Amino acid sequence: METSIFLATAQFWIIFMSLFGFFLLSYTYIRYKRDPVLWWGLALFSLFVSATAELMNLANIQVLSRALFGALILYGAIRLLEKEKILLSKHFRILSLVPIIVTTYVMFGKILGYSQEWFVVVGIPYAISGFAIALSGFFVFSLLIEAYGQKAKFLGVLLLAYGFYQMLYPFTRAISRLLPFTFVVSVFLIALAIYEMGKFALSREFITGNISVGKVRMKPGLFFIPPKKFEDLKESLSDFPVLAFVRSENLPETWKTFFVTSIHEHRSDIAFPTALPLMSAKVVQYLKEAEEKGTGGVVVFDCLEYLKMYNGFEAIAKFLSSLRDYALLYNGTIIVVLDEDAWDRKELITLQRIASSTEESLKFKNSK
Repeated sequence: METSIFLATAQFWIIFMSLFGFFLLSYTYIRYKRDPVLWWGLALFSLFVSATAELMNLANIQVLSRALFGALILYGAIRLLEKEKILLSKHFRILSLVPIIVTTYVMFGKILGYSQEWFVVVGIPYAISGFAIALSGFFVFSLLIEAYGQKAKFLGVLLLAYGFYQMLYPFTRAISRLLPFTFVVSVFLIALAIYEMGKFALSREFITGNISVGKVRMKPGLFFIPPKKFEDLKESLSDFPVLAFVRSENLPETWKTFFVTSIHEHRSDIAFPTALPLMSAKVVQYLKEAEEKGTGGVVVFDCLEYLKMYNGFEAIAKFLSSLRDYALLYNGTIIVVLDEDAWDRKELITLQRIASSTEESLKFKNSK
């Protein structure tokens, strides 16, 4: 009786925390479009389903959703490594299918009557899911510390710890006197892992894609340049981690680029033309980070006419005016490629008033 009370209490806490984590990470994904958190959020929802199913004695749903939990955690970690250019091959994604494949295999064995043993039907899926979580923690801890520092270290350690704990669960679950301790450890590790996952997802490094900043000499403010000067700009800033919103290709590899398009595709390097607040948030975070590192950030917009088509001139003027203020506040530079033939005279006058000065005063000189 006491054991069942412990189990129910632990499951209720896991249900609450996993559902909270799911909504938190879903909000982060909707706002910042960084898709690793989408998969981690879905993983926490799978954990919610697994815990609920365990309370209701739905063993098949319990183990399948637990396997999906581990698979999605691993898939999210692999996607993050891809975004950081650490994993260049998409073949690593196949690893995330292992928990689902093994669990499905075991479930078919149960259905066909080959094994009804708890250790096989429940224990093996839990163990393989735990291994996937531990592997995710290893990836985060060993490969992302340079980019994310202590955030990656703490998250990686907790995923490793919880993954190993879940791998041992089939053994500790069978020892009745250890059950209260087992349930407490489970809740504690999940709570810390969800906390660190949320902190990681909301960190400036994660939201901006960890844009590192070097040294560059450039006047702070907002400046317009003609399209013919854009090639000179790319050459001058080819070694600098510029934040760019563009409609073109063949950009320097050091640039953090967002392709502005109305195509609804779930990619973290795409920005929708009507999502001006999201673009503004990315710019502000980037400029803040640049100033904290002792230099001015550089932001490039090579899509102004495209943005005008979707938002109208008044919204674009307000958008640029706000960015100019942020650039001056954080000693950054906003460079906008402007084709004067695409604007009428009144619009050009307004844009000139928004700008800090003419493009002739802007010098593209790296200080190496």
